[in-house]
Amino acid sequence: MKLFTTLLTLSSFCFNAYAGNSTQVLKRIDQLEGAYAAKSSVKIGLFEESTKGWATYADAAGTTPVNGTGGAPTVTFTRSTSSPLEGKASAILTKDAANRQGEGASYDFTIDEAYSGANPQNLTIEFYYETGGTFTTGASSDVQVYVYDITNATLITPLTTSISATSGRFQSAFLAATGSVDYRLIFHVATTSASAWTLKVDKVSVHELPVIYNTTGASSVALLTTGNGFGSTNTNIRRYTVTSTQGTAISCADSATLGTSCTVNQDGIYAVNRLDRNTGAASNFGVVKNDDCTTGGFDSVLSTNQVSYTMAASNVAVNAPNPGVALSSGDILRACDDSSNRANDTNSRTSRLTIAKVRDEALPSSFIVATGGTITTDGNYRVHTFNSSGSFQITSGSGMVESLVVAGGGAGGNSNSAGGGAGGLRYTTPGATYGTGTYTVTVGAGGAGVSTGTSGNNGGNSVFDTITSTGGGGGGANANAGNNGGSGGGGGGTSGGQVGGTGIAGQGFAGGTGVDVTNSSGGGGGGCGSVGGNAAAAVGGNGGTGCSNSISGSAVFYASGGGGSNSASTQGTASAGGGANGAASAANNATANTGGGGGGRGDGAGTSGAGGSGVVILRYQFQ
Repeated sequence: MKLFTTLLTLSSFCFNAYAGNSTQVLKRIDQLEGAYAAKSSVKIGLFEESTKGWATYADAAGTTPVNGTGGAPTVTFTRSTSSPLEGKASAILTKDAANRQGEGASYDFTIDEAYSGANPQNLTIEFYYETGGTFTTGASSDVQVYVYDITNATLITPLTTSISATSGRFQSAFLAATGSVDYRLIFHVATTSASAWTLKVDKVSVHELPVIYNTTGASSVALLTTGNGFGSTNTNIRRYTVTSTQGTAISCADSATLGTSCTVNQDGIYAVNRLDRNTGAASNFGVVKNDDCTTGGFDSVLSTNQVSYTMAASNVAVNAPNPGVALSSGDILRACDDSSNRANDTNSRTSRLTIAKVRDEALPSSFIVATGGTITTDGNYRVHTFNSSGSFQITSGSGMVESLVVAGGGAGGNSNSAGGGAGGLRYTTPGATYGTGTYTVTVGAGGAGVSTGTSGNNGGNSVFDTITSTGGGGGGANANAGNNGGSGGGGGGTSGGQVGGTGIAGQGFAGGTGVDVTNSSGGGGGGCGSVGGNAAAAVGGNGGTGCSNSISGSAVFYASGGGGSNSASTQGTASAGGGANGAASAANNATANTGGGGGGRGDGAGTSGAGGSGVVILRYQFQ
């Protein structure tokens, strides 16, 4: 079954959102129409349509930016549909083979005043990335991430600034300033490297940290309140006066010398949150695992043992949360502070530690082992390709499963007819976490070709677990509009010309319109990358473009729309992605297992082009 690591961890905003309050807490990066998907209380910006709001800059050469704006930059920040990290497009920061230190890309954003008042909050920076060329990763990575406080004209250094690996998920945090709501996120070229490289990014967001809001229903909970200084030996470990526990998964004890510690008695997923107020100078604090913090305090603890963390301004109560962390029996948790500036609040409401077990089962300790479909290997990843329906069975282990789900394409119409719409395409990365179990995979059939004067059949839906992509709409014939679908079929070409069917946002686009002028012609079917082309006098509409995806290990195009047709003149064409060209007197079928739309047929004889069947491809790390 799926592992849900965010149970019982609603923030107050998340609570309001579920209750119907649509107020945005933050004005998100890359605010594009239809470009968001809900993730807890976060609305995530994609680059589906443009890089609106982003700008490149050229500050004075240096390892840190000045203010991340202005100048005459050479680097570029552009939208790319080639192998996107998410959806149809990502953004790419590109540097040529020259020293461009001091340049970069930035975006201005605004936070709600609630996060910058008398009690300023920590905010999270998050995005997915992939490096290219000779990009240097690690602590001295070619790109460093900063935030500029526009109101106070101050550069903020987040908790983490570097790009640590060739691809992955970047997460860091920074503390908002009192009274400041206007900020700038900066991707800064920090090195003097004269090599060419790229940094592809997607799903960029700045959002509030999740906080444990309600532990009702957790199998075990430990609540420690009323700070009481620190241990006399373990001088960076917090003590608490009041300790209460429910259940047997967690046991806690306080020691005048060692401080307070909580022992995990059962394997599982735990939600952890520390709330505290630093009565001295600003510093970092959090919760650590299996470390007594005697060497240098919190900042000296290995990142793998920092269960939660925060940056605390002076005399401000802030949370250090982790909504879901895997812990094993015998692990010991402690509230740890910076060695020089420590929290020392004694208020029961603003000095507390909460630990809640939110998943009862023992945790799988290995990578996924699975069967189903055709299995190939791409480096450290296994790829399961389903060209027909079946089951994806995880026999052991757990992990993230990335998925591409393409539905069957619609058939073209027959007689002055339109091309079929491509099957809906949904690409989910990094995916969801799956454990042992059997998950149904359905591969939608392509819409069957049709006989004289008939609109094309819709393609079948494709499904993986809870993810459904809708079959493409059939192309309209004569005076019939195109069918709606994942991508819409094109409209027929008589009675003034008919409109194309609609697509589904996030899966595909609408079909093109037919035309009833000089040899009536049908519109092109919609594709996952663009709307189908409108027909013109004696010219069938071209099919909408497909989308390239590299989940299989190499770039492949899927889900292009079929071309529109007429009986004797110029036929509509299809682009890469499996769609078929229109034809005056032939059945041009779309390519199987691409979700492409079938070609329209103009003469009304025989059958029209069938849609291509869909495909489901799954990918996960296995070693």
